[in-house]
Amino acid sequence: MTTTAAEHLRAWDFDDLVREGLSLIPAVAPGWTNHNPSDPGITLVELLAYFAEALAYRLGRVTPQAKLQFLRLLMDGHWRGWKDLKERGDIERALDAAVRDLTQADCAVAAEDYERLAIESALRHLPQGGPVRAFCVPGTANKRAHVTVVLLPKREIEAGDLERLCAAVRDDLLGSCLLTTRLHVIGPIHVHAAIGCRIALRPGARAEQVLDAIDADFEARIGPWGDDQAAPGTPVTLGRIVELIDRTAGVDFVEDVTVTHMSQRGGEVFDLSSRVGIIVARHATVGVDSRLGVQSRLGRHRLIADSAGRFGAIGLMPGELLHLRLAREAVQVSGVSR
Repeated sequence: MTTTAAEHLRAWDFDDLVREGLSLIPAVAPGWTNHNPSDPGITLVELLAYFAEALAYRLGRVTPQAKLQFLRLLMDGHWRGWKDLKERGDIERALDAAVRDLTQADCAVAAEDYERLAIESALRHLPQGGPVRAFCVPGTANKRAHVTVVLLPKREIEAGDLERLCAAVRDDLLGSCLLTTRLHVIGPIHVHAAIGCRIALRPGARAEQVLDAIDADFEARIGPWGDDQAAPGTPVTLGRIVELIDRTAGVDFVEDVTVTHMSQRGGEVFDLSSRVGIIVARHATVGVDSRLGVQSRLGRHRLIADSAGRFGAIGLMPGELLHLRLAREAVQVSGVSR
């Protein structure tokens, strides 16, 4: 049997409130050692307990008729359904529903507001429906007034349709933005990366099956619609890559992970002009024993090093999503276990 708010408050009388206040003193103010009634602080505790008990009593005396009047005020006085509410439970549920409706903000202030409103708008404009994700990237290009919303429909749509979808969502969101906000709605920028490594298999594991499972896990966990997908532009760390490979069934251990290719083109053929060849192992130091292709358009900013200069993550720009796969020609498989 559930206890209503009024019944819970009535359970706290003056003596209970004073005891609760006194029990908190050693933890909150350990230097306060005089707990006698003559102490001015104890007098204040008793005064607060008195007013708390009085307020709780008044709250418990709110009648159903008064709650109906509150409900009419919340509904702007135009709602006539209040006449059909007779039971106390019906009135409470109607009040809860009215409060929930009022808490749904129509104005986009926080990043969560932009994402929620963008998804609602995109679902209305998508010809075949959702699902669709939206990511808000505030303050892009060091400009605080600029807000970028990245739309990611799960269904593949043509570039022209995606552009029209972004324009329609932007038109819908403009009426909800704060004054001076510069809003941009774009589709995701897909960055493809291939990695090489040395993998030791457990006895009985088949290499092709293990490699296929690793690629599938990459897509299922950190792909654009992966379970662990963060906001576009979030770096993918070396530790996360190693973890995904290492926990794949049939893998004993993995080492010498390398980034062999990065490109903004999909498919099996990667853009060789963007080859970076960075070794992301514990012995690789950017600029010392690593290689960086000078023709790489994806550039040095993609390679994030730690404080010791060792490579630690694949960097992404705002709005970019990473597609990761194994470069089979750069993967060495061994069946020897430790």
